[in-house]
Amino acid sequence: MRVAKMIRWVLPTIVLVCAWVDANASHLSGGDIRYTHLGGNTYRIEVLLYTKSTGVDPQMEIPIALGDGGLDTLPLVETIPLPPNDSTCADQQVSLYSANHTYPGPGDYTITANVINRNGGILNVPNSLGQSICLKARLVIDPQLGPNTSARFQAPQNAVGYVWSTLIHNPLPSDSDGDSLSMDLIVPDGLSCDPLPGYITPAEVPSPDPMWNYLDPQTGRFQWYHPQLTGQYVIAIRAREWRNGTLIGEVTRDMSLCISSLFAVTGVYEPHAPELFAVNRSSEAGVFRILSASPMTLLVSDALGRAVQEKRLAQGEQLLDLRGHAAGSYLLVAISASGGSRTQRVTVP
Repeated sequence: MRVAKMIRWVLPTIVLVCAWVDANASHLSGGDIRYTHLGGNTYRIEVLLYTKSTGVDPQMEIPIALGDGGLDTLPLVETIPLPPNDSTCADQQVSLYSANHTYPGPGDYTITANVINRNGGILNVPNSLGQSICLKARLVIDPQLGPNTSARFQAPQNAVGYVWSTLIHNPLPSDSDGDSLSMDLIVPDGLSCDPLPGYITPAEVPSPDPMWNYLDPQTGRFQWYHPQLTGQYVIAIRAREWRNGTLIGEVTRDMSLCISSLFAVTGVYEPHAPELFAVNRSSEAGVFRILSASPMTLLVSDALGRAVQEKRLAQGEQLLDLRGHAAGSYLLVAISASGGSRTQRVTVP
């Protein structure tokens, strides 16, 4: 990172400092933070911020606290419009910020990026417009445990859909080092990087009929049964990495869920998922066999949510060729004529 911008203090333990930036107030709907080991004690720090895609210019850089007493800024690398999804906050884009940093030595570091302001009117966050989004990542540098690259969420935040009356978000957590992952819902952080005061889960918001929400601790799959009240909600998902039984790192996803009028109050109208949508590998790497029971549209996006292909599927079996795209994970979203959707992940070697 740029040495001229560094400010350092000598601290024996974790430093938790919040950095601030005005993100064109009330257009910020979520964010992710992650890091990649580059060699020695050097890491690439990345932040993804989700905002409206119209009428909002992304910040050219955002401040970050590095956990070792250093403050710096991450420059904007790129901004990507996200494909629309009728089950989540529409009109979204994701901006990627990234820079490298070398740590002084072994230690337990908490990296924080505190960005203001959250969207206003969030139903499960009192006075949400007066709150910020604080993203945290814990980095443990321990020569005995070895170098570590953080877990990351392969699915973008707008990868949300319905199965009957249940809203589902599967963040698709992965770990390139092969560490064990545990997932949990936590209270999102706000001003001063403290937990949001008065926060309740989406299912705890008073509604005409009972609701419940659950996050699978192994897969990170979030389920919210029978959401009813139109509006925006916030959740935070934490992924922890374990190596030989020792916590070696963690990252958080702070994200919004938007319930449209289609699902408010009665929940009677609900587009059904495609009757049959199956994806299988073919004999050629990067080529997949798609089986659909009826005509539908197939959207293909990469791990950052960038649309890479759109294909109209006829009834029956056909091939999807992704050999021309970079290696990695891709999301296939099949959209039926009624507007329902089903999502599946594939990997291109």
